Amino acid sequence: MPDNGNFNMIGGMTDDFTAIINNDIGVSITYTPVVTTQRGMDTLRTDGTAVTRTGVIFLKERQYSNLDEGFFENADAVLLGESTDTYTRDSKVTYGGVNYMIKNMTESFIYGNVMATKIDMVKL
Repeated sequence: MPDNGNFNMIGGMTDDFTAIINNDIGVSITYTPVVTTQRGMDTLRTDGTAVTRTGVIFLKERQYSNLDEGFFENADAVLLGESTDTYTRDSKVTYGGVNYMIKNMTESFIYGNVMATKIDMVKL
């Protein structure tokens, strides 16, 4: 099997997925990392510097017919973010004037390569 057979296909798919997010169905979101500090029994959360990113948002209230059952399990919204962006649990995402808290993140793989990060979020 030639070395470049899968490599070029995967590289092309990754580039295509990034283009879809950035140019076709992606929307601007504001990501605000939250720093969590423990002080005795109290948990303090401090907002970091907000940045604008691009991703694909799915809102539970829209009731999509073509998504797998359980896609929104324990989430009010799901963000598909670029695999090169870093997201952290309990940080905030703002979209359409609504603030969400990140609860869970899962990497999506195709042919063993990370294509996107699925980010489950709940409304604040």
